[in-house]
Amino acid sequence: MKKIITVLFVVFVSNAFSQSEPSWINNYPFDTRYYTGIGTSNSGNKSDDYERALVQARLNLAAEISTNISAETEVRTSDSSQDGLSESFTEKINQSVEQYLKELEIVDTFYSRSQGYWVYIRLNKNRWLEIQENEMFQLLSRIQQIIDDDYFSNRATTADRLFKLSSASAVLHESPYSSILEGELGDYYKGNIFDFILSELFSRSSDISISIDTVELTIESGDSIEFRITCKSADYYIGKIPVTLKIGSTVLRTYYSDINGNIPVRLESNQLNSGQNTLEVSINPHDLGFPEDAVYRENFVAGSRELAISVESSSIFLSIETNKTDLDFLEGAVGSLFSTGNEKFNLSEDKENSSYNLVVSLDFSDFPKVLENAPLMAGLDCIISLKKDNRVLFEYKNDTLKDGGLSYDQAYRRVFNKLIRALEQDRSYIRGIENILN
Repeated sequence: MKKIITVLFVVFVSNAFSQSEPSWINNYPFDTRYYTGIGTSNSGNKSDDYERALVQARLNLAAEISTNISAETEVRTSDSSQDGLSESFTEKINQSVEQYLKELEIVDTFYSRSQGYWVYIRLNKNRWLEIQENEMFQLLSRIQQIIDDDYFSNRATTADRLFKLSSASAVLHESPYSSILEGELGDYYKGNIFDFILSELFSRSSDISISIDTVELTIESGDSIEFRITCKSADYYIGKIPVTLKIGSTVLRTYYSDINGNIPVRLESNQLNSGQNTLEVSINPHDLGFPEDAVYRENFVAGSRELAISVESSSIFLSIETNKTDLDFLEGAVGSLFSTGNEKFNLSEDKENSSYNLVVSLDFSDFPKVLENAPLMAGLDCIISLKKDNRVLFEYKNDTLKDGGLSYDQAYRRVFNKLIRALEQDRSYIRGIENILN
């Protein structure tokens, strides 16, 4: 008797937790009144499977509404220290899918251990049409407020029109109706709004010309250059246009022209590379506010200009000031300190045409003889100064050095050689000069 009761209990429990499979799993429910979506997932994790099945159902419903709605499925695998190889599944529904799927209805769900989760959803077609019509009406109204009668006025500058177009394109770009929205823009246009924006973008940008008042410039390290950029269009005023300056992929700066399209530019040598630079002057549609999308870049055809700029090493005139005029071994050794091992300047023999003056001050001193057989001692102080127009831009001073010899001339030579060795080891004065010349 005990065995019979146990068997009956097992059968009862099994039936209590069983659920009959709904017909819509094998027979897709067609109803002309609804868009339908069915999704399934069977990973073994019940809560995760529900979310995945719902996502898949939403994607299938969205695909039934429009083939233009897309989604991205990403499967990632990773190593787990406990479980070995594990897999995570992520559905990325893009923004247009989310905007399409409003007021959907979850009709039914089904779960079993063998089949995982199934979800059945639908969306009323009439209600969907109402949602579409209302949202497109609101969207068109926003764009009409942007592309108003002033856009088509003769008083509008080219910049005004481009900024209005960019604002309209940003609004349209964020909507699920970007390619299908139609309507009127004042008394001037009727048709597809996206086509209007692209057509106007091409027309207005192709009408812009860029010019530079020179084609080639040379600058020395530490100096600056100036030039003028001018933008023109068929409009009476071109307006405040953003113009970008870059070398290769490096953007130096974006300027805004005045209402007449003029931009005075000043560049410092440290903004450029040593040697030859090709400066590109162009107008970027993103700076006008257009979305980062290839279709806008392709239809923005404003020309660009290039300017060749050569950055040369600064010319420096070296002079030596000393209180000992009869020492003939100073010039060559001092000159060698500055003629090699630097990239920003060259020594020049022409003082009048040199940009900078480098002064090396050498102050020798004699120490009195203390003992009868002691050597004669000499001291040396050195100051290195970089000057421009009598202004001291950089100064370096070393500690006093001392050395001796059988004569003061020999002591001078020995202490000077000690200074040269010290300056060869400590090149901080070269870096200091180069920093000024950047």
